[in-house]
Amino acid sequence: MILVKPGTISHPFSVNDALAEIRRKTREAVLARAAEYASNGTEPPDEIAVPDEYVPDPSIDDVRIRVRVLAQGDYLDLLEGFRSAEGLKDRAAAMSAATKRLIESVSGLEDENGAGVEIKAVNGELADDDIAALEASGLVPPLFDAGMNFQELDPAEKKLFGSRPPSI
Repeated sequence: MILVKPGTISHPFSVNDALAEIRRKTREAVLARAAEYASNGTEPPDEIAVPDEYVPDPSIDDVRIRVRVLAQGDYLDLLEGFRSAEGLKDRAAAMSAATKRLIESVSGLEDENGAGVEIKAVNGELADDDIAALEASGLVPPLFDAGMNFQELDPAEKKLFGSRPPSI
């Protein structure tokens, strides 16, 4: 049995690759569920929608992250905070708060002068200034998606994720 302890840091991985892999797995799961309905001769419910394939965002091609493995209770608390947020402003705040705890480092960024920038967590969290910079750059939503979905991988997948090319 493979165990990945909370606080373990992932291999660095591309945000675009992670989002493509997440979308591929979601598509497979939805298609399998639809096939199950078809084999039973029943009509699938309206909420089953096959997501489109992920189209990589060229603006984040070089962005790589490392994700912190959270204890299940901590992950569920972040998920509940996001799901219970009402309105776009509250959802954005919940997303930023979760990203602050999920992401260990972000590399492949540039400042306004084109110099390379790396953001790293201190004491297990990204600094408020770093989160504000990520928010201003529009990077919080993809980092949140990649970080939260990473938490749902089984331990064997967590150990390997980012250490091999994506399966797309």
